[in-house]
Amino acid sequence: MENGFRIVAVVTMSEQDVEGGQRYEDLVLDLLPGFDSRVERRLRTPDGRTEVQELWFPSRDVMAAVMVHPARLAARDALGVNAPTTEVYEVDEVPRR
Repeated sequence: MENGFRIVAVVTMSEQDVEGGQRYEDLVLDLLPGFDSRVERRLRTPDGRTEVQELWFPSRDVMAAVMVHPARLAARDALGVNAPTTEVYEVDEVPRR
């Protein structure tokens, strides 16, 4: 198993700006390769309002650095109350039997 830190993020877009929320998520996820991190899987409901993202980071410190990246913060501020909400879960792979 690869060392690092894996999360699943359940992201809910604001009903008032689904497309803006999706653009924000695109921007944030595009930052990850610059931090030696990656999107392992990204799924979206048919209505576009909810995403489930499996993300890998080399460490918690790297994830924290992404969270305070100026581009992420500026995009989030621009959406204001219409910014997506996110539930984050740390996960580990379960071996198959």
